[in-house]
Amino acid sequence: MSKRFFVDYLGCKVNSYEVNALKEVLISRGNFFDENNPEIIIVNTCSVTSISDRKSRNLIRQYKKKFPNAVVVAMGCSTQSSKPEVYKEA
Repeated sequence: MSKRFFVDYLGCKVNSYEVNALKEVLISRGNFFDENNPEIIIVNTCSVTSISDRKSRNLIRQYKKKFPNAVVVAMGCSTQSSKPEVYKEA
């Protein structure tokens, strides 16, 4: 079953590459890129600095507020280096 999705990222060129590759895979499997009414939002996080960690968490909260019915998925460095409860919104 196809879904409407949106991907975003913070940080480095690797994160940019990863979200572009993920976007291509999801589209090739019949999903639709939709930044205006997504059912799923995927955020590739960054943890290079404590500021980027905070920006990652804030971005996720903003998406949850803007799209309360969407499933928000966090991936990337910050999710790997943080305790799971830090990303409870996702």
